[in-house]
Amino acid sequence: MTTDKQDEIPEDQTLLNLPDKTPDEARAEHKKRHWKLPKDEEILAAIIVVMERSRTIESQNRLRRLVVEELQKNDPEYSTTPEKVRLLALRSGHVRVEVKTREDDVGRPAKCPVCRTTMERLKNKTLTGTTVTIEWRCPLCKYWTGKKLRIPRHYTFYAIQPRKSKRRTVLRAFQ
Repeated sequence: MTTDKQDEIPEDQTLLNLPDKTPDEARAEHKKRHWKLPKDEEILAAIIVVMERSRTIESQNRLRRLVVEELQKNDPEYSTTPEKVRLLALRSGHVRVEVKTREDDVGRPAKCPVCRTTMERLKNKTLTGTTVTIEWRCPLCKYWTGKKLRIPRHYTFYAIQPRKSKRRTVLRAFQ
């Protein structure tokens, strides 16, 4: 009894029915099909809507998830990264961030690890007249670090704009 190998190969895997695209092309098409990057203005608008609704958001990933849900109301293929959402939120002026950190070995940050702004030195003069850098501060988000490098490990986001209160509106109506 001889079995013919040709009979065992499914018809869709023969040389005549190979896919038209290489694996790289198929991957590129898959990525293109499943998500798109929104403009910064669209992300910022979604951040403002989310922060007005939630007022406090306990993590960077949760903020990203809520922003992506808001973006996908306009286009279901929109997506973005947590870091991009954090940076746009900080630079918008509508969000304040609280950063919990851990200490690491001695290091000098070139840019702020929270908002990517250039850090400013806080200097002090010693008794001998030389200047020494005491700490590094970020002018935008108020992150700081000293001799030991403080590395962000958790972000909490707060809305800055005051919430419109119905009570104030009612009180003003009676004045």
